[in-house]
Amino acid sequence: MVALAKARLEAGAAQVRILDVGTGSGAIAIAVARQDPDIQVVAVDLSEEALEVAARNAACNEVESQVQFVQSDLLAGVEGEFDIICSNPPYLSKAEMDNLQPEVDFEPASALDGGFDGLGFYRRIFAEAPPHLLEGGYLVVEIGAEQGEAVAAIAREYGFTVEGCLLDYGGRDRVVVAKWN
Repeated sequence: MVALAKARLEAGAAQVRILDVGTGSGAIAIAVARQDPDIQVVAVDLSEEALEVAARNAACNEVESQVQFVQSDLLAGVEGEFDIICSNPPYLSKAEMDNLQPEVDFEPASALDGGFDGLGFYRRIFAEAPPHLLEGGYLVVEIGAEQGEAVAAIAREYGFTVEGCLLDYGGRDRVVVAKWN
């Protein structure tokens, strides 16, 4: 995602606008904003508590002028168009939720539960994203290790061109990169 943003700046964009959906603690929004002062981020979360934490984290990292926080259910309360929409969404299936490891027990269920098949969020974001993406913009989503093909199919169903699936350090599918034409 940072590479996509930097490529837009190198191509002459005065500013790159990124939307981080389900920002949680703000880790992605803050990391991206720290890369370049010409990157502006709108960070969205349903949880008011999460947004308060994210705002504190942005201040600690001195990027509060680059990151705007919005309470919203996905894109319902979002205005404007963006170069890149990104998200690390809830993607666990019901079966996975029933067998959670103790290491993730501290996470709120809403941050993990992706519905019956784990794909509920992807169906919503790919449906809601087009009016918020500039032509040639990207939707970049983190996925579960076994979800690459299913998420790519959802992206194509909504008119996106899937440019690839990035792997994590373990060699498993981790991020789907889809371009809006």
